[in-house]
Amino acid sequence: PEEVLEKRLLSRGATSGRTDDNIASIKKRFATFINSTIPVLEYYGGKGKVCKINADRAVEEVYADVKNAIESIEKPTVVFVLGGPGSGKGTQSANIVRDYGYVHLSAGDLLREEQASGSANGEMISNMIKNGEIVPSHVTVALLR
Repeated sequence: PEEVLEKRLLSRGATSGRTDDNIASIKKRFATFINSTIPVLEYYGGKGKVCKINADRAVEEVYADVKNAIESIEKPTVVFVLGGPGSGKGTQSANIVRDYGYVHLSAGDLLREEQASGSANGEMISNMIKNGEIVPSHVTVALLR
């Protein structure tokens, strides 16, 4: 539920120093998630390529379901972990890396690194993250390379 994620993000924001963990940005990030990610989940869900896991539980319980999902299929080449802001994507991704040896590429982490680097794109990224907006895909893809 959105209120659970909001509480997690505000708690994280109190200690993380992340500029996007404030109530105005969080509201925008939820809207962006709903408008941008839900259609992707619906599309791939219709193709039987999505495993939905309730993240409103203890980390260990969620990860037990993540493991079952991964182990129920032949070892996938790529695993996408999608979820709303504060849903535990980073926590569960770290568990997957630890147990399955995957490489974790976090678009959010890469964007925050670029923001801190002082590069030409850094200020633009900073403003977009602060406002809860999506950074243009060409910028994110360039960082993933």
